[in-house]
Amino acid sequence: MKLKKEDMALGLFVTIHHHGDIPRVIMATMAECCEKINDDDSDCNAIQIFGEHLGVIQPGTTHNVTFLYPNIYGYNRKASCLVDIWNKREDVNSEDTNEIRHRIDFDTTIRAPSEEVPVHLQELYTPDNSLRCETTDLDPFDGCNPVDCRLKYLGHRNYFNHKRKRCQKVPKCKGDPDKELPDIVYVPTSNTCRNLENTCHHGDVDVRTGLCVCDKGWTSEPYDPEEYNQGSYVYHMCDKRCHPEATQSVWHCALFYPLFSVNYALRTIYI
Repeated sequence: MKLKKEDMALGLFVTIHHHGDIPRVIMATMAECCEKINDDDSDCNAIQIFGEHLGVIQPGTTHNVTFLYPNIYGYNRKASCLVDIWNKREDVNSEDTNEIRHRIDFDTTIRAPSEEVPVHLQELYTPDNSLRCETTDLDPFDGCNPVDCRLKYLGHRNYFNHKRKRCQKVPKCKGDPDKELPDIVYVPTSNTCRNLENTCHHGDVDVRTGLCVCDKGWTSEPYDPEEYNQGSYVYHMCDKRCHPEATQSVWHCALFYPLFSVNYALRTIYI
């Protein structure tokens, strides 16, 4: 089926021919659909296609079994789906049943202007109006702005990573149910889980020195040692993203690292 920009669903089909000599009841269902997100990422939950009940088909006839994937983002998708074609005798109480598993591969990725447009995409775009974005999670029909991740991936990839320019899964932040207060929270700005009881957020405590060792790309905000009150404050470390060149939105690792401080075992160590 040819895909159009205004389509609200992607249509797939399997052609079956009844070679038998008695009528059969046909029904089709999806077994699994796995989408290739990129070379190192795939998702077998986001695509759900729906088959149909053909009813009774007669011997010697040919039919198309249609599968629909309801989604406004039918383009820039590449997936492989396993479908089950189930059939039985027309008799209600018949135990003569049969099931055939078939694989449907589809690719609606918008090609570069220099590439030939596949037949099934020729009503979607032409080489003259082709706009290929940096990733498939940027909408070519919306000026390469981010897609609505929740709609495209049906709630399985709700976070848009502006650095990678891709929709990503949201982690499950599971805390300890026996604790009086939450100890794990979700941070929507970074799509990560934060342990409220660990002040070395993007790093780990060195048990030998008691210092926070920050992960690569993270540092700590300096503070005035004279204003430090050991009994009143909790100091959170390794919570500032750094960059070789400081800007308004990032911290300069080389500039702030020497002033880094850590609250550990009721004492503060200055470096």
